[in-house]
Amino acid sequence: MMMKKNTLFLQSLYDNCKSLGLVDNQYEFSELCGRKTTWFSASKSRDLPISRTAALSLSIKLKERANTELPRRLQPSARQMSGMLMDMVVKQTLAQ
Repeated sequence: MMMKKNTLFLQSLYDNCKSLGLVDNQYEFSELCGRKTTWFSASKSRDLPISRTAALSLSIKLKERANTELPRRLQPSARQMSGMLMDMVVKQTLAQ
């Protein structure tokens, strides 16, 4: 079975957060996005896009953790991901 577009994007966000050591599982990722623990798996199963509020929450938390928790070598990746999510939120907001 091929993954759908939204599922692939969510999975890549999760994989990046996991590789940065910010989450150990999908429950923690859901919480990092400011959602209930089952949000990630439910969103993937329904191929739902990440909402602006979840993307904004994740962006803010990535930036905060890049500044406080992550080793220096991982900080640029977290900041880049945070910026990409923030740009996405701004574009979606302006499009309305």
